[in-house]
Formats: sequence, C-alpha cells, structure tokens
Amino acid sequence: TRKESSAASDVYKRQALGSLVTGLNYVVSVSVPWALGMVLDAGLEHGFTRELWIRLAVLTLVILGVALTQMAGQLTEIAVQMNAVATPARVAGRKLALDGRAVNRELESGDVVTSMLTDVDRIGQAALWIPEMVGALLSTVMILVIMFLTSPPLAWTVLIGLPIVTLLIGLLGKPLPVSYTHLTLPTTPYV
Repeated sequence: TRKESSAASDVYKRQALGSLVTGLNYVVSVSVPWALGMVLDAGLEHGFTRELWIRLAVLTLVILGVALTQMAGQLTEIAVQMNAVATPARVAGRKLALDGRAVNRELESGDVVTSMLTDVDRIGQAALWIPEMVGALLSTVMILVIMFLTSPPLAWTVLIGLPIVTLLIGLLGKPLPVSYTHLTLPTTPYV
C-alpha cells in the first residue's frame, strides 16, 4: 500500500544518510594520522613558525570533525536501526490485524510474537551493516589515495599484499573451539 511504500522510502533515506555520515566519519578519522604527520614534519623542519601553527589548526579541525561526525553517526545509527526495526514490525502487525483469523489457523500465536520480536531485530542489525560497509570502503579508498600520494611502491605493496596475507591468515587460522562460543556478543541491543 501507499503507507508501506512511504515507510520503505523513509528506511532508504535514513540508510543513505547513515551511510553518508558513517563514511564521512571514517574518512575524517583516517585523516588524523595524516594531519599529525604534517604537524610533526613542520615542527621538525621549521620549528615554531607560522606553518606549524597552520598545520596545528588543521589537525584541530580534523579532530573536531571526528568528534562531530562520530556524534552524528551515533544519532543516525540509532535512527537507522529503530526505523529498520519499526517498519517491518508495523507492517507485520498491520497484516496480522487485517488477516488475524487466517494467521491463527496456520500459526500459533506464540510463533507470531516470537518472529516479530526476533526477525525484526535481525533486520535492524542488518540495516546497521550497510553504513559500516560504506564507511569502511570510503576510508580504504582514502588510505590508498594518501598512500599513492606518499609512496606509490608502498601503496602497491599494501594493495596487493594485504589481501594475500589476509587470505593466508584465514586459511591457516583455526575456528574457535566450542568452549569459546559462549563469548559471542548479544544479538540484540536491548540486553
């Protein structure tokens, strides 16, 4: 219906905003070592000059940017998850209210409540994964750009070598023994 498509559109808008803010936070966070390196270079080469103070101001702005984007990221993360949880729950509740007798013939009432509580929470967790993935991709690209500007041979070594090393570690690493499986994180943020 029209309300359901409007709710889905809201989910996509919040998802896009969350991806943008998380990506911006990751990129700004990656800029901190670069800005710190510029401050150190200016201080070691020229001492306390105007250039050092300009680079210190840039470093301060980058750190302020990290704080602001982290704060905005937390707010959009909450909005993304709550909206991704509320929309399917609302749709399922509406369908249940409209066709309740048909559902009662096919399912036990406990099954309906259980699926509404667990499935929508999993949808919310999946919705949080998308902005994190976008942020990780953007920060990786930013790091590669900085590395190529600094040292192309080093950048090519990392670009080619890191996936190989990651693959080898994955192949050589053993899964956790069953005795460690109780150490997993809770799947719901309400615990």
